[in-house]
Amino acid sequence: MARRRGKKTSSKKGLELTQRFLYYELTNSTSGTPSKDSHYIDLAAGLSAINRRLYRQGRQYHIANITVIDTSGDSKVRFATLPQVWTTSKAHKLMFDAWKDQRARALENAPSNVTGRWADFKVYMSNQHRTENLILPTNSDNALIPGGEWEYSEVSYMLSSGVEMDNQKLWMLGQTDFTSSASIQGVGLCDELQNMLQVPPESPILPNIPKSVIMQMNPATGDDNTEVLQNIMNDNDLAPYDGTVVIGADSTATDTDSFVTREVGWSNKGTASLPVMGFPVPLGLLEVRQDDEEGNVIGVLIEMVPGSYKGVHAEAF
Repeated sequence: MARRRGKKTSSKKGLELTQRFLYYELTNSTSGTPSKDSHYIDLAAGLSAINRRLYRQGRQYHIANITVIDTSGDSKVRFATLPQVWTTSKAHKLMFDAWKDQRARALENAPSNVTGRWADFKVYMSNQHRTENLILPTNSDNALIPGGEWEYSEVSYMLSSGVEMDNQKLWMLGQTDFTSSASIQGVGLCDELQNMLQVPPESPILPNIPKSVIMQMNPATGDDNTEVLQNIMNDNDLAPYDGTVVIGADSTATDTDSFVTREVGWSNKGTASLPVMGFPVPLGLLEVRQDDEEGNVIGVLIEMVPGSYKGVHAEAF
């Protein structure tokens, strides 16, 4: 009997490398002694930049542990996330659905699909987060990882007065601002959900729809949806990392371009290295609240839990 020939198959998969350790250097830039400063870390942005691929923000990321290093002063460091309650996910989902619907309606009038390859729904943690620069991880030489395009989402809607509000930024925590200058206006997602929940379920009275941005977004406003289409065309059409840079290619004897995975330190002022247990981070938005002297620098080393989402553990939000 002839032997059956064919290609051998292997069930083994190749090793998928994922940089799960993110190292940040944070400086207290507020005045006073002591002084308090908040830093906002978008884990999805950091993972995208360091791993050279898109990590979507709309997931719940999991931190395995954090190490905080301080060798120059006494610090109190707190890590804060979005409230881990159902209203947080509800507010995010309602705006996400409205954002998708608005873009779909705008694209109906477009000659072709102009959506950026790396398009993603991204929101700020708070209005204060909106005012801060994007914080990216560093390597062991304290050089920032080359970043790419990381544009946060915008929406357009119309006030009950008929005034169009275009290119409005989105933040989870805090109130909607439509009264200030255009440069600081935006929509608070939890605030808008609260506006929609004002009427008790047992009440037969219809809610005051003009008070809710989410209810006013669609159909999209404006002539031919110009502002919405402009956002679709221009936002996130470039990679969320520097596609021309290969990390490690510029390594020298003094600048090794290696990555921090553990750190220890010491100080004549007391304990310098403190471990922090892991925790989940909704949307990967992490606030680091630093309470120490002005100008004090701390190191924050974050280890992500390994998992099936591009090497890390992050469920759909």
